Amino acid sequence: MKNTIERYKTVTKDNISRQTVQQDIEKIKADAEGLSKKLDALEACKSKLLGQNLEECSIEELQSLELKIEKSLLGIRAVKTRRFEEQLSTLRQKETKLRQDNEELYSQCQKEQHLALAAPPAPATLAAPPAPATLAEQSQDVVDVETDLFLGLPGTGRS
Repeated sequence: MKNTIERYKTVTKDNISRQTVQQDIEKIKADAEGLSKKLDALEACKSKLLGQNLEECSIEELQSLELKIEKSLLGIRAVKTRRFEEQLSTLRQKETKLRQDNEELYSQCQKEQHLALAAPPAPATLAAPPAPATLAEQSQDVVDVETDLFLGLPGTGRS
């Protein structure tokens, strides 16, 4: 009697397991079919956004598609503008730093020139070119430029 009950339980479990597996397989097939349909719809939408297969679209669909593309374009332009502004800000910071460095170098050159003028001139040395003026100084001062070549330190006279 116990053997019969055990066999019945075993057979019943196997039948239930088979039914469960069969139901799982059917569910997976249905899910796969649904995903396949979604994929086809997405591919069709993508091709329409790329301007392909538009002959089958109605005017309403084309207008909707146009609005979507215009919204996307506005978003793209906004991101591009923001990136340009960030880049411009970075370049302005670099410009400010370079101007400061330039002015520091200019003042160092001026100090060196004052020291060189105070020291006796070294024989047969070429004068160092004057430090470049800052853009602010160049725009404020109008200076006549001499194009003659002189040997010696600046301000010691012509040879």
